[in-house]
Amino acid sequence: MSLGFISEAKLGKFRSMYSGSKAVSLWAFIGVLFFCCSLPSKAQDLSKFSWLAGEWKGNAFGGEVYENWTSPKADEMLGSFQLIKDGKNTILEFMAIRVAEDTVRMFFNHFNPDLERWEDEPIRFGLEYANEDEFKFLNMKEGETAPRSLKYHFDKTAGKLIVVVEEWEKTTAGYESFSVTYFRN
Repeated sequence: MSLGFISEAKLGKFRSMYSGSKAVSLWAFIGVLFFCCSLPSKAQDLSKFSWLAGEWKGNAFGGEVYENWTSPKADEMLGSFQLIKDGKNTILEFMAIRVAEDTVRMFFNHFNPDLERWEDEPIRFGLEYANEDEFKFLNMKEGETAPRSLKYHFDKTAGKLIVVVEEWEKTTAGYESFSVTYFRN
């Protein structure tokens, strides 16, 4: 038998080197290598963010605030923020946390009550860290007028969500920030 690109002599030498248990080991290795290389690469998933799903309510900015998140579906969670003052919407935000480019990213836009967008394009955040009850995203454009970072912390014992928004303005103690506390609605 000739393979065309390998001479009979080289093929015979290969057969003698890899016969018996060596051949089985070699083919097992090649099989595992092929299987692993053919699997889709997914460095991240959204399982660490699933506790965020649901409706959250709090008081901030002189009114009631609501933040709603879907459970992870198709490598994405969708969220909305609503500030209600005197019974009227004043600020809306639409957000997404998604697996993109083998990492997790957050995107959002601010809107007026008539859905006029504040930003020309979504604000993009890269994931700094995530664990089972906290995650933090950093703005991918330094000096952007939007927040520098967003940190979400779930206090399981108190059943509350604390969102810390860090601004770009720096003080002697660090960056200016404010927080909003929500409870499940």
